[in-house]
Amino acid sequence: MMIEKYPRAVYTIPMADEVPDLTSKSDIVKVQQYLESMEIEEEGE
Repeated sequence: MMIEKYPRAVYTIPMADEVPDLTSKSDIVKVQQYLESMEIEEEGE
């Protein structure tokens, strides 16, 4: 199967993820940390 040969070729989107409203500083920090972690994963490809 494709996923076995290319495990990073398929992405999923969580359907029950909390969506931060970005009106509080703590939400902005959470989103910033998430985006930084995504950059690190993309660099590792």
